[in-house]
Amino acid sequence: HVEASQYVGSVTNSENYVAYFKNTSSNAGTIMTNTTSNGNAARYIQFMVNGTEVGCLYGNGSNVTSLYSASDARLKTNIRNTALGLSTVMKMKIRDYEWKADGKTVKAGFIAQELFEVYPEAVSKGNVGELNKTDGGTWMVNYAGITPLLVKAIQDQQVQIEELQKQISILKGENTELMKSMKAEIDLIN
Repeated sequence: HVEASQYVGSVTNSENYVAYFKNTSSNAGTIMTNTTSNGNAARYIQFMVNGTEVGCLYGNGSNVTSLYSASDARLKTNIRNTALGLSTVMKMKIRDYEWKADGKTVKAGFIAQELFEVYPEAVSKGNVGELNKTDGGTWMVNYAGITPLLVKAIQDQQVQIEELQKQISILKGENTELMKSMKAEIDLIN
């Protein structure tokens, strides 16, 4: 059990953390959790704010770990349908890029600064001094936070698809009637 009002360390911006872990070995991990049970209620890491769970890394009993964020209706107010959707998704730039640190290529990712212009709710600008002291902190993307917007965009598209299907059905009916009428006129001519 570790509890402190503030951690004072030698690493930049570590003053706001209770613990700081660093593994200086190459290709090695930093934190490992291990439990004897992988039951449906196994929370490998639980995130709390003032005693209320706001998220967790959760085991589902099948050796699969998922990240969950609090979304309980009891924690929310002024709930309404979003105005965001397909038009917002269409403005998002999807990029391929290489990481400067190791040259690894990423296919289909975001640039946080570009995404912030379209959907700032999914971007964290970070704290001053994380990346360098003149440009501010490292900008990060909450990829999971984009999921509700993608679902809304799919719903918007489904409405469009159903409307187009209705129009196609009407046009097919009109086409069938027109073909019958034309065939009748041709039969009269012959």
